[in-house]
Amino acid sequence: MDSEQQNIVDYVGDYHKYWWQQVYQRVLGGVVFIEDCLAECLHWDGGLFNLVDAGAISVKCLSSFESGDENQKKAVFITRGTSANLNSIQEILLNSHFVSCILITNADSNILSSESDVTYDELKETVGKWMSKKECMVEIVHTPLFGVSITNNIFITPVFSKLYPKFGHGLFPTQTSMLDLHSLLLDDKNEVRRLASSIDSFLEYLGVKEDIFYLGPFSSVLAGVLEHLPSGTRRKNASGQASIVFIDRTLDICGVTTHSSNSVLDKLMTLLPRFPGHSTDLAVDISPLCEADMVTITDDVHLSPGCIVHVDNESNRQNFEYFVNKTQTEVMFGLYSKLMRINNMSPGKFPPRVTAQNLEKLISTYKGNYKIIEANSGLLQQSLGIVQALKSPDVQQIDLLMCLEKQVLQSITTSRDSTSVLSQISHIIKSWKQRGLSLERLLSLLVYIYSLAGGYITFSEAQEKTLHESLSTAIYENKNNITSCFESLDDAIHCKEDADFLTDFIINRLKDLSKLRDNLTRYKSVINVIDKVSPSEYKGVLQQLIGDIVDIRRPDMPDLKCRTAGLKDFLLSGFNILMSTTSKNAQNISKHPFDNPLVIIYVIGGITAEECFKIHRDIMISGTDINVIIGSTSLVNPVEAMKQALFI
Repeated sequence: MDSEQQNIVDYVGDYHKYWWQQVYQRVLGGVVFIEDCLAECLHWDGGLFNLVDAGAISVKCLSSFESGDENQKKAVFITRGTSANLNSIQEILLNSHFVSCILITNADSNILSSESDVTYDELKETVGKWMSKKECMVEIVHTPLFGVSITNNIFITPVFSKLYPKFGHGLFPTQTSMLDLHSLLLDDKNEVRRLASSIDSFLEYLGVKEDIFYLGPFSSVLAGVLEHLPSGTRRKNASGQASIVFIDRTLDICGVTTHSSNSVLDKLMTLLPRFPGHSTDLAVDISPLCEADMVTITDDVHLSPGCIVHVDNESNRQNFEYFVNKTQTEVMFGLYSKLMRINNMSPGKFPPRVTAQNLEKLISTYKGNYKIIEANSGLLQQSLGIVQALKSPDVQQIDLLMCLEKQVLQSITTSRDSTSVLSQISHIIKSWKQRGLSLERLLSLLVYIYSLAGGYITFSEAQEKTLHESLSTAIYENKNNITSCFESLDDAIHCKEDADFLTDFIINRLKDLSKLRDNLTRYKSVINVIDKVSPSEYKGVLQQLIGDIVDIRRPDMPDLKCRTAGLKDFLLSGFNILMSTTSKNAQNISKHPFDNPLVIIYVIGGITAEECFKIHRDIMISGTDINVIIGSTSLVNPVEAMKQALFI
């Protein structure tokens, strides 16, 4: 790889920073109204104070309930530009006295035209009418903000965190030849178009033209939309080449519903609540640092949470990267060392093993010392997050579920169709309260089981009937909390019949889920049977695919399709067949992701830090000099992954 191509990867993290700089240049003297998902992206670029330092006089949520004061004359909207957003903008402008408006949107003119049937010029005119002023200034700016770089080679797209590969309703693998953009619901069509447009702008910034690969029916739709975008000029002028691989999460949900992760970040994602309004950052209780009395404090005042993402200095950013790619022991020692340096404590005081209690005791020495807290805010919040996760009462639940997952894997492997897994799980569900297990985590385990089994085994009707009975009873027993657990449910559970109906729905979804690898050839199973004496292992579709991609022998990957093979390859392939050449020769002319110096892997539907770590480990072991960037719609934990699989 030459130096120019190497720089492509070096500057990936600067993509979103570049576009935020375009935003900062336009906020001087304005009231900024920002959409939640874009506020999350801003958080990863430095947060609210970047807007304030750039001259914004106020920052508010983009909501129809907000407006400007009488003396505020300039409004800046940072928005996706959806129909709902435009309605909110209209309400804000009608209830304010702005004479200047800048609408910064990540939707290009083609997207707005397809969704709202308006061009930029027409929208500009409409916004002017909403302002109801004879003399006003309106500017519409396209800044394709959509993601955040959590490490140098991993990016997440909060703007598309709710995009998920749908299945059911005719969207099954056996019908992939029929699946296209028009098979999707309207909201999904719009999101796929927007994601393809965002990726197109990303590739333009990198200066590359792409070969597009996909694995899964939903990914095939995204690949098709990206391929047919009017990007001829970009591709013609590109100085480099890249492969982009889209993968459906639903082909293998085991990787995101398992509790058996060695990643510190995955543990934090599982045990800490989300930071309000965010899909990736986590909330940390910072009361141990404060002198406020949280017991007697009045009900209308609360202590805002801290978080674990701090990009204000390199050390804090490094801590977050260590959460992804270092062991828990390394992370704990690293945090302890940095906490000791705050007061220049002697390294000789290190305990032989750093525990949550060691960290907690050290953090407590800084309680109420606001000068130190202000100077080391990020480090202290990150350290508190680790302490609170490791001391969480849910840790025992997680340990039990890890054991159950291992038992399930071995039982399915050894017993196949005669397995009694569902009977065992049904018994556990019956005693969920006594075991201290939440219904959400038990449903996560069921999703894990059905996705793991896939077409490998078929559960008996009798076992599923037993499962139905125990699950329905558990749902009814938890009826008062069920709607708070699953916000997407339209109706509450009032009687046993309601619980039976919901259980029918869940089990049918689980059965559908188990079929999603049926049409795959090479990646049909995610169970790796080593030998008769060694325990079987879970080896996910994503890991299998990466293993094949980096394999110097270039094994056949019939499940991975390419949208950009081109007419020339098609004609050559046909000519070889006519000349009676071997299928191997025809295979040699097909495209391969590693034909290009940069590979972008994007998982639709969420990914875990553990999976990202394994991908980079396998690539490093392979010795290849290809650069790989991993992206996904979101980082997810087992409960979130379960809700997506069952209820989205």
